[in-house]
Amino acid sequence: MRKITPYRLDVAGYDALGAAGTFADRKVELLNGLLVMMTTGPAHDNAVTALGDLLRERLPKSDWTVREEKPLILSRHWKPIPDLVVVRGPRSRYARRTPDHRNVALVVEISDTTYAKDSGPKRRAYARSGIGDYWIVDLGRRVTEVYQGGPQGLLLRTTITEHETLPLRLDDVDFAPIPTAELFP
Repeated sequence: MRKITPYRLDVAGYDALGAAGTFADRKVELLNGLLVMMTTGPAHDNAVTALGDLLRERLPKSDWTVREEKPLILSRHWKPIPDLVVVRGPRSRYARRTPDHRNVALVVEISDTTYAKDSGPKRRAYARSGIGDYWIVDLGRRVTEVYQGGPQGLLLRTTITEHETLPLRLDDVDFAPIPTAELFP
């Protein structure tokens, strides 16, 4: 019997499928060459919007862009759609191109039902591509896990509860902290 070998898409193939309308209104991300459907719900959507607003209030538009549920290129086979990404530079810098890992200061995933994916394969992919700061807002446990990059990848630095503030430090610059209570309904 012949071994079955799955076909792994690359970013160009994924983009071609999207341009052809294959995904219609569905949000589909490319994770290690595989197409993965994204799911959301009211609590997830609220947390994404709240955190996006809080980040935009703190970060100067001339230096930072906060992107909500927009693609990010990590490698040939990875084009995830993180819930939030803070990239360096003004929004106009990304008007004609998708940011890649070199542009990223912070990636945030809001986990309602996706904690295993966010803390496992996505965290490892972000680490491999050199992302230095990664947060997982775990809605079920009402905590935010703060990961930082190092020689062993993205390691858990601290866990912030819903009653604490979340320090915001990007490229060695401190900004006003995030009141995490606003992220949890």
